[in-house]
This record gives sequence, structure tokens and C-alpha cells, in this order.
Amino acid sequence: MKEDFDFLIPKKEDISFSKLKILLPYFKIHLGNFIIASIFLIISSFITIPVPYLTKIVIDKVLLGSKNAKLLVNLVIIMAILHIARSVFSGITQYLFTKLNQEIIATLKSELFKKILKLPFSFYDQAQTGYLLSRIGEIEGLGFFFSSTLVSQLIRLGEFIFALFMLFYLNWKLTLIALSILPFYYLGLKPLSQRITYITKDLLESSAKLMGKVEERISGAEVIKLFATEEREAMEIEKGFKEISRKNILQSIIFTLFSEFNITLIALGGLLILWRGGLDIINGSFTLGSYIAFTSYVQRLYGPIQSLATFNFTIYPALVSLKRVTEIMEMAKEEEGEITINKLREGISFVNVSFSYDGKNKVLENINLDIKVGEKVAIVGPNGSGKTTLIRLLLRMYKPLEGKIFIDGIDLDKIKLSSLREKIGIVSQNIFLFNDTVRNNISYANPNISDNEINNLLKEIDLYHFFMEGFPNGLDTIIGERGVRISGGQKKVIAFLRAILKNPEILILDEATSEIDTRVEEKIFKFIKEKMKDTTCVIITPKDLPKETFINKIVYLENGKIVNIVTMI
Repeated sequence: MKEDFDFLIPKKEDISFSKLKILLPYFKIHLGNFIIASIFLIISSFITIPVPYLTKIVIDKVLLGSKNAKLLVNLVIIMAILHIARSVFSGITQYLFTKLNQEIIATLKSELFKKILKLPFSFYDQAQTGYLLSRIGEIEGLGFFFSSTLVSQLIRLGEFIFALFMLFYLNWKLTLIALSILPFYYLGLKPLSQRITYITKDLLESSAKLMGKVEERISGAEVIKLFATEEREAMEIEKGFKEISRKNILQSIIFTLFSEFNITLIALGGLLILWRGGLDIINGSFTLGSYIAFTSYVQRLYGPIQSLATFNFTIYPALVSLKRVTEIMEMAKEEEGEITINKLREGISFVNVSFSYDGKNKVLENINLDIKVGEKVAIVGPNGSGKTTLIRLLLRMYKPLEGKIFIDGIDLDKIKLSSLREKIGIVSQNIFLFNDTVRNNISYANPNISDNEINNLLKEIDLYHFFMEGFPNGLDTIIGERGVRISGGQKKVIAFLRAILKNPEILILDEATSEIDTRVEEKIFKFIKEKMKDTTCVIITPKDLPKETFINKIVYLENGKIVNIVTMI
């Protein structure tokens, strides 16, 4: 139970306002709208300032004085107009700031998503999908910086100064009493504001990690059911939700403590003013109208103090969100070369290439391999021999630990990534398909291709009936998330066609036909042999391909080393 009360112990968190610079470009784009919204906010905030003093006139000069009904009506009409005007300006202000806020938040989410897509593949080795989705959702917390709150603080300062002037004008003794409670704000709220920063960061991180686990369990529902571990997984996630619930409760307790402290302090200040002001009214040195006006201006005095205290509680969670968003935005993107390669002329060369995922244990060691343009190469070896890693290096998903890779004699590191990857079509071991139609998955790399072109390609490979008869709605069949509604072989055929329609100069098949029917496999190999003579092909397989296939060279890998290269006649 002890940890439930840890929130009472202040904990410092390294939160820097310097991170705000990342928001400046988005703010500048909407600067004009921000200025207009701020003007309306200023008008709506100051337009009713005369109302308390007009109330004093009504009470002291009219109701207790001249009894002038016409003057009473005029003053009431003026105050009504001021209140209506405030409501109109306030409504317009709310709309303008909401529009500004949501437009910038939408842009920030898009930019963060774009940045995540441009991060190195090593980042995805560690980050869970649900975790990343939660981090994108944290951008909502940045809306604070584009709301009316910041401008309101400056306006509140103006209100504070004006209210202080009016209070001293009405009764300087009561004003000193009203000001006497202000130091207690600082003494009471400082430890709470320090703690809320720590709890907010902890809550955001815990929530993001839990969402990563939830997404992973949902994606792995089939495995969970096959192993009958539903109860165990449910209990694990339930434990996470309960932990989040506990932290939410602690955060709520801090906000409640702040709120109650605030209410109590103001109530005590009001009672002091009632006591002293009441005595002054009794002895005739203070009028009832002046007292009512005084209490109204006291609210405008305490209002900015309350707002400043609340500001402390709202800006720190926003700064925590900003820091966490900035962590991703400032991550280094994939290293980008500058050279654009056109049509391949020479081929691919691996020169003394070694690689390790952890920096210690080498997965590939001293690889030397030349693949000429148009050559069909099979890389053969058992699982774990480094075949797929070799392809990942070619795609620049990772950089070699030692050695270099060249395309047409150009160092791979110096080639522009888009120029490199647009030339490569790949069918990987783990096929990812979108929850869309078969047609749209096939045409993913070439979305402008016509239905006739797709049909002609299917007929050319002799796979037209494979799709028309093997799928409920032919090419319009929705395959489900990650292709859950179709077989592994069907996924690989779709992935093969997706790669072909990219018109690649380098085609990589990473155990691409392992789940495909033998007759379909023969059709695919026949198409490669007859229609892709100029395309460089790399086929990864755990076993030798049939001798009659189109292979020019077989490279044998074992334990990350090339043990033999056989040239076919």
C-alpha cells in the first residue's frame, strides 16, 4: 500500500521549454488566425470589466439613493448588452481556437507518422505497433500550446492589474486582506505541480507499452486460441489495465487536492473580506454597493491566480507530451545517399561484408559475391545461415558491420534510398498484405494500373483461373487484416504479382514459393525464365532448386559464410 501514497513525495522531472522550438514552424503557418482569435479573446475578456462598478452605481446611487427608474433601466440595458457581447465574442473565440488547435494537431500527427515511416528498420525491431499508435495519440496533449490558454494568461495579468487598481480605489484595507492569502498558493501548489509531471510521464509510458501488448495479443489471436492461453493472456492484460487505473487514480487525487486546496483558500479569503467589510458597512465607512463591487473585483483578482495555478497543472503534462513526441521527431532517419541510379548496367557486389545484429555475434562473415545484371542466382542454406540478412543489407535495411556493398560500382551508402528500393521487387518470407481487395494488394506498387493490364498479366502467367476460381469474389475479394482470410500460398502469389507489377530491375524471392502449389510454382518460374531475361533475380531457398530451372549460379551459405559457389551451364 505504501506505493499508493508515493505521490505525496515530490519528484523532479527534466522538462525543458526549449523543446517548444519544434512547434514554431506549425505555429507560424497559422499566425494570422492566431492573432485574430487572440483579439476576439481580449475583447471577450475585458468587455464586462465595468459591470461590477455599474452594479455599485445601481445599488448606491439608484436603489438606495435617487430611486430613478429610468436610470436603473438604462444601466441594466448597458450591462445586458455587455454580457451579450461577451457571449458572442467568446463563442467566436472558442470556434477560432478550436479550429486552429485541431488543424495543427492533425498536421503534427501526420508529420509524426511520416517520421516514424522514415526511421531505420532497427527501430521497428524494438517498437510495437500499439506502442507507436499510443505515442501518436499523445500529440493530443500538445493542443494546449495552440489553445486560448496561453493568451489567457497574459490577459489574466491585465485583469489582475486592473482589478487590483479598482480594489485599492474601493477599499485599500480590504485589498491588503485579499492579497494576504496569495503566498499560500505558492507554498501549497509547488509540491503538487512537481509530482504531476512525474506521474503524467509515467502514465503515458505505461499506457503506450500496454497498448503495444494489447495490439500484439489481438494480432496473435490465432496462436493464443491454438494454445488455449486465453485466460492467461486476459489476466496479463487485466493486470496492466489495473496498473494504469491505479496511476490514473493517483493523478486524479493530485488534481482533487489542488482543486480542494484552491476552493478552501478562496473561501477563507472571502470570509476574511466578509468579516472586515461587514464591520466597515456596520460603522458606515463602506457602502453595500461598494462591497458587492469589491467582491466582484476580488474574483477578477483571484481568477488570474487560480488560472496561473491551473496553468502550472496543465502546462507540465503538455510539456511531458511534447518531450515524448520530440524524442521521436529528433530520432535520426535512415541515412540517405545523394546518388540516383538509372538503369543497372553492371550488377551487385558484396566485398568483405560482415554483419552482426547485436554488435558481437556475426550473422554474416567476410561475404564476397558478384551478381551480374540479368543473372539468376540462388542462395541456398539452412535456416539461420544468413540468407535473409544478406538481402536486408542489399535493401539498406541495415548497414554492414564491415565491408561494402556496391551497385554498378557505386557504394550503397551513397545511393539515394528511393532510387535503390524502387528498382527492387521482393517477395519476403513474412508476407504483409493490407485489409483490402486482392486487386488493390496486387497493384499496391503501381496503383494507376488498369484492370485490363492486371487481367492480361494474370493470363500471361496462366494464373487467371487461379484467382477467378480460387477466391470467392475473384480480384474483388477482401482478404482481411494481414490476409487472414486466404491461404499462405495465395498470399505469396499475390505478393509475387505485386513485386512483378513494380517492374523491378532486381527481383528477390525469399522462400517465396515454399507454400505454393507445384503447378503454380512452375508457372511462376516459367514466367521469370521467359519474360524476365534482363531482370536480375536472387532466389533464397533452404534447398537446391530443380536443375532444369533458370538458375545461373548457386551460392551455398552456412553459418554466415559462403562455403561454395556453383556456376550452372
